[in-house]
Amino acid sequence: MSERKASGITVASDGAVILAVPVVTWYKHAGLRKIYLMMPILMWLTGSLSWLSELSFTVRYRVEAPPRVNSELISWVVVSQVNRGMFVSGRFLVGFGSNISIGAAPLLIMELAYPQHRGKLTTLYNTLWYVGSIIAAWTVYGTIKYRGHVSWRVPVAPVPVVLSQAYIDLYASQDGGLTWEFVSHIAYGAGPETIQDGNDAIWEPFLLMHEGQLICYYSDQRDPLHAQKLLPVTTTDLRTWSEPVDDVAHAEFGNRPGMAIVAHIESKNRWIMTYEICGPPGCVVNYKVSDSPLTLGSAPDTPLVVGNVVPYGSPYVIWTPHPDRTDGSGLIIMNGSDREELFINEDAADPNGWRMVNVGQWSVYSRELNIINVEDEKKLMITNGGNMADGSLNYVVCGVVVLIQGSAPDKSSLNDLKDVIQHLFEIQSAVHGYLGPETQQELVRKIKSLTLSLSNLSEHSRPDPSLPPSTTAPRINDPDPALHTVQLPPEIIDYVDSARNPDIYTREFVELVQKGNQDLKGKAEAFASFRDVLAREMTSAMPECKGEVERVVRATGGGDGGSRADNGNGNGNGNAGGT
Repeated sequence: MSERKASGITVASDGAVILAVPVVTWYKHAGLRKIYLMMPILMWLTGSLSWLSELSFTVRYRVEAPPRVNSELISWVVVSQVNRGMFVSGRFLVGFGSNISIGAAPLLIMELAYPQHRGKLTTLYNTLWYVGSIIAAWTVYGTIKYRGHVSWRVPVAPVPVVLSQAYIDLYASQDGGLTWEFVSHIAYGAGPETIQDGNDAIWEPFLLMHEGQLICYYSDQRDPLHAQKLLPVTTTDLRTWSEPVDDVAHAEFGNRPGMAIVAHIESKNRWIMTYEICGPPGCVVNYKVSDSPLTLGSAPDTPLVVGNVVPYGSPYVIWTPHPDRTDGSGLIIMNGSDREELFINEDAADPNGWRMVNVGQWSVYSRELNIINVEDEKKLMITNGGNMADGSLNYVVCGVVVLIQGSAPDKSSLNDLKDVIQHLFEIQSAVHGYLGPETQQELVRKIKSLTLSLSNLSEHSRPDPSLPPSTTAPRINDPDPALHTVQLPPEIIDYVDSARNPDIYTREFVELVQKGNQDLKGKAEAFASFRDVLAREMTSAMPECKGEVERVVRATGGGDGGSRADNGNGNGNGNAGGT
């Protein structure tokens, strides 16, 4: 049947006349816009007031009511009535928003709305209605014949409590991390999961394999005698976990040890655990060393201090074989969240043996350290978390640096010297390009880095007091001389003073050094010639001073004073005088 349209009236080919209703887009009609907006707002508001009031009451009572055993009491909605009365009250509350929304003319909207929009509104309306009915019926189901514990009989009542709880769970993968499946619950905290004292929260798990068992260290707030403590639990089958044992638990209630990381010092077959202790001074980094990862609780707390520097927050520690030795010894590498530098120590973990090394990586929350192989060379990968103090830096960054050199003082000194020059160059650039407070903060950071580089340079160039004094004469053309014997050409100093980078050996720089060397050579030869002439004349005029003159000439790089002076005459009298 074909159709023809004329002025809003459709006339079919069989003579039937169909009146066409003018189509109005809903958001272009002021009345429809108001109704569209009014209905979802009323439905959401009235439904939320009824349903969320129940949830908020349950959560508040769960959190605040002491003792916690009584907190399983559910809200007034569930306990107000049983059976028929309970069903009526629950049905009314859950459908409260729907009942009012019916009075807000949803049927009118369905009649006036364009069919495309009408279908969506009808679907939303019916879905909310039936979902509300299901929730009401399911809520009442558990209370029809309840006896005893109410919270276990009402399926909906525990929902707010479950949302505030915390679990440390173990998941396993058998395909290299592509897929994961749940294995077991390691620990449970009733919550809420906040750092407020008294909340049953658990945090910051760290896993370690040791002698056929898996150890999980985590931070625990559940003990009413401690704001927080550190403890390990173990398993041999990944499903059954041991009872927790305190590793770090202070008598001072406000101390909050956390963020435990454990590493194996293979050369000593000992174990080191780093952690923070949060309190009034801040989250100071501490560490323990023990013969077993299961006996760290008996080891004393040792603060990590380097001079006047104390790292704070989220430490991480690893051990790695020493990059410059073959005796099996290694290095302990640690960091903190407030310092860009790494903290390095020998295998003994001597409290006085820590030193700082700047690796040019940001100071951020929870930096992970890991040794990786890059083209058959071991390097240190540092994985950064976000910076909580600055939202613009809240992302993950990975950096790879050369493994710390610990036993090559000449190489370390050379690197330190390059760092000093680079920091000076950056400071000068920052001063010339000063833009305001942001530049000032960056300048302060660069000055601190320069101070640390100078400290490292001084430490690396200091002779080892345990070694006997050297009796070997210095070599003139030593290809790897000691740092204190290195003399910088003045051209390099001028180059740095002019804000030029001496590592960029341009043709201009090389020619400048060559010219300077030629000038110095000419001056040195002229002074040597003048010295010889003066020595000859003094020996001739004052023979009694010949010995002293010869000694001065030899000390300044010349030969025998008398012979050189006489030979300089060219008349042969020197030989006769020498005899």
